[in-house]
Amino acid sequence: MLRIAVIYELQSDFLALGHSADDVRDMNDERSVASVVSGLESLGHTVLRIGDFKTLLRHLAAAADDDDDDDDDDDDDNGLPFDMVFNLSEGMYGSAREAQIPGLLEALRIPFTCSDAAVLALCLDKARTKMVLQYHNIPTAPFALVPNDDDDDDDSDPSSAEPRRSPTTTPAADAIARSPHAAALTKYPLFAKPAAEGNSKGVLPSSKIRDADQLETSVREICQRYPGRPILLERFLPGSEYTVGIVGTGAQARVLGVTHYRYLEQQQQRRGVDGVDGVDGGDGVGGSQEGGEGLDFMMDAVKTQGVIGEYVTQEPTDPSTDAEAQSAADTALAAYRAIGLRDAGRVDVRVDEKGVVNVLEFNPLACLMRDYSALPRIANNAGWAYERLLQEILNSAMRRYPWLSGRRRRR
Repeated sequence: MLRIAVIYELQSDFLALGHSADDVRDMNDERSVASVVSGLESLGHTVLRIGDFKTLLRHLAAAADDDDDDDDDDDDDNGLPFDMVFNLSEGMYGSAREAQIPGLLEALRIPFTCSDAAVLALCLDKARTKMVLQYHNIPTAPFALVPNDDDDDDDSDPSSAEPRRSPTTTPAADAIARSPHAAALTKYPLFAKPAAEGNSKGVLPSSKIRDADQLETSVREICQRYPGRPILLERFLPGSEYTVGIVGTGAQARVLGVTHYRYLEQQQQRRGVDGVDGVDGGDGVGGSQEGGEGLDFMMDAVKTQGVIGEYVTQEPTDPSTDAEAQSAADTALAAYRAIGLRDAGRVDVRVDEKGVVNVLEFNPLACLMRDYSALPRIANNAGWAYERLLQEILNSAMRRYPWLSGRRRRR
């Protein structure tokens, strides 16, 4: 069996340091980490918990000191107290935060699970991800990138050579005019969200933009909440939404299951959620949007207030008996391989007005809370025990590090 370091950041640890709940949203809570640790231990592995980047650095420094003091030429494990890393790290700072620990592990040739640093950095940048998808002729909604000029960094539109514009000169309209998809973006509704966030962070009631009058106010609201971070503006896709669970790497990657998200208008009207009200604003009492239209996208407030079940059902869908679900599975798998995800992940897709499945975004570090998170639930629907899901992730990773098999036999 292996010695496995589980590397993560706990929400509670960073809240204690003074960060806000919004800052730590993408991080794991104790239940997620405990699920992975107990699952790996039940498979017979020895698990070391490493709770952040600095703790990892301390282990690496101690191993380097031990290596300097050791005259033994056997460098089998480089003095580290683990053989490989099970990566759950979301990072904290920077636009490539999810890639930081994998980048360090790559530099030190330490084996780890799931996607590499380049893929993790790419997937967090939704605009650049869409450019790669377009290169591979994989459908994704037409888009523009709206700069947020409070940023001290260079977050200008990577698809345009023109300089950033001031927010006082209608940046959303300017971004649309510069986009190669300008013609498609003159048709409403559009959709706005932060370009480098996950977990529906920054998706507001006003994110669905119904006309030109709402365009600037909606984008401005997101810019004000997330200063210095560019905004992705894209065509709203009106059809069904799916999340596709995938395991494996490259040609060996395969679809584990498909979940259909169905948004529940009747329940939306029965129960209001703070922040889920009419597009024009309100007191958060009414659950439907302007004109009586029900909520038809996953929103920030729905997740943070823990009422997903009040607004959407997550229904396992069999691609073998559902043509649209099969198309979702095929598109997601092609996208997973094209972007280069490894070992396990999820791909979110949605159907456009012509019935074509489009890729929304990727989750290369899917949450693994037992019996709760989407990927373990997909695995369970496929007849897999939670431990089998973890073992499949390990098996896929170990194909990149064949020497680990011999080490596992010796321990």
